[in-house]
Amino acid sequence: NIDRPMMDRYFGDAAAGATSLYEALGKAIDRNDFTARMLERLEHHYFAFLEQGKAPVLAQWRAHSFLGRRVSVKEEDMHVEGIALELDEEGCLIVALDDGSSVRVREGEVIPL
Repeated sequence: NIDRPMMDRYFGDAAAGATSLYEALGKAIDRNDFTARMLERLEHHYFAFLEQGKAPVLAQWRAHSFLGRRVSVKEEDMHVEGIALELDEEGCLIVALDDGSSVRVREGEVIPL
């Protein structure tokens, strides 16, 4: 989100705990400029994906992930803690649980502990 007051207005209590670029950066962000830059980056990554496949995307995800760290994962009907082991070829997070088993997380909130 770019502007917290807008988020509060539209999402009410659902916005609790969220932040905005304004709060994170301490300055106003021009929406048009932000959108143009975001679309340029998206286009760059899209064409790179078409040329090179998913391997570079997964490599970037892995480089910026919590791999090797203890994490808490909250999914719709699941809450687990363990060590983030790997991102599989589909981009799912593999988490090693304390009991020796592992779970494959497709979506959800991942928090480093």
